[in-house]
Amino acid sequence: MPRRSAGDQSDAEREISRLRTRIRVYHGDMQVTSLADLKAHLSEFADRVEHEHERVTVTRNGRASFVVLSPEDLESLEETIFWLSQPGIRDDLAEAEDSEAAGGGLSEAEVRHALGLAEPTL
Repeated sequence: MPRRSAGDQSDAEREISRLRTRIRVYHGDMQVTSLADLKAHLSEFADRVEHEHERVTVTRNGRASFVVLSPEDLESLEETIFWLSQPGIRDDLAEAEDSEAAGGGLSEAEVRHALGLAEPTL
């Protein structure tokens, strides 16, 4: 299959490319703490949630009661759920991955050029 230019991409392919740059994958264990500990160290937990994107499960009487996460993480999760619930999106992703594996798609430099973005500086 010949390499296509940015103008030849379907709307689905452009959206998939955009999503790949937005979806963050959470790695690591979720912190678990009691409500009393959260109250006693609220500022510390807030800093870790905001700056390190840590997620905290808060317990009451030894049982999980609620989760604390940053607004950016919540938005990312909601957007991921939205896109993965769209009909045909998994097929579109598989097709895009197959195309990329077969040498199709655009390089980072081609995408930057098509979008008018500067090359990254070291």
